[in-house]
Amino acid sequence: MTGLGAMKRLCRIIAVLMIAGCDLTVYQYLDGQRAYQAGDYDTALFLWRPMAEIGDAAALYSLGTMYAEGKGVARDDAEAVKFFQKAARRGHAKAQVVLGNMYYHGGSVAQDGVQALMWYNIASAGDYEVTQKRDGIAAKMSPDQVGEAQKLTREWLASYGKSAKPPITAKRQ
Repeated sequence: MTGLGAMKRLCRIIAVLMIAGCDLTVYQYLDGQRAYQAGDYDTALFLWRPMAEIGDAAALYSLGTMYAEGKGVARDDAEAVKFFQKAARRGHAKAQVVLGNMYYHGGSVAQDGVQALMWYNIASAGDYEVTQKRDGIAAKMSPDQVGEAQKLTREWLASYGKSAKPPITAKRQ
């Protein structure tokens, strides 16, 4: 087959894959995950970074984890938070929970119960364990703090377009 014939054939294959809706980034992400689990962090970074640059939530979360744990990159809590925030804005529930934990416990970010509750509110849609954690935090907060967290939650959801049920207020004990 001539060079031109091979090029035409390749173009047809790519067109068929695009029409079929084949998402090759899924395979790229999974290859990165296998590399990460095998301890080949350089390969995981090589595969995930371009995906993160185009906004892939799973890749953003995974890079956040790499920076938080210092695997394949120098540990950098500020970079980890940036990646988790980007993933969370794209609806990645695990990133939202991680941010809730970070704000609740402090360390990587300033401890902030209102921000913690906001992230748990956002992540809790349909997740019983997260809902329990959110309600436990809300029970320790003043009504003003809970109200502020709910306001921030509504603003976040309006800004990033994720539809969810309004946050549930835990009963104070």
